[in-house]
Amino acid sequence: MALLLSFRWTIFARLAELLQVLSRVEAGDLKTRIAKATSRDEIGILQRGANAMITERQQAEERILHLNRVLRAIRNVNQLITQERDLDRLIESACEHLTETASYTSAWILLLSEDGTLTKFARKDLAGHTVSLADLLEQGELMA
Repeated sequence: MALLLSFRWTIFARLAELLQVLSRVEAGDLKTRIAKATSRDEIGILQRGANAMITERQQAEERILHLNRVLRAIRNVNQLITQERDLDRLIESACEHLTETASYTSAWILLLSEDGTLTKFARKDLAGHTVSLADLLEQGELMA
């Protein structure tokens, strides 16, 4: 009886927790983790592996969501290019499209002449950056 209780505590309960967490992940809960995955035995290795797998999947899904937002913004800008004829409105609207889909917190578009001097620029900044494009341009610091 003592051996059975010992097995229940040291093995079966931990495996049951692992299965429960994996079931929640299968149902879409990617915030769940195995809390006490610290033991150095084989079950601990399985638990840490499951936590790592869940983290990787969560990061991959977040990356996919971000890329979908970027693609949506690119599609919107592409449609804008075919419709807008006013260059100033085009670059301003393009910056708005890039930031409104939540794919970027800021967007700057600079139009340069063939000799590299600035002809037009537009900016949309949702992040509250204090350095303005005008300041950078006055200092002669164009970014790549």
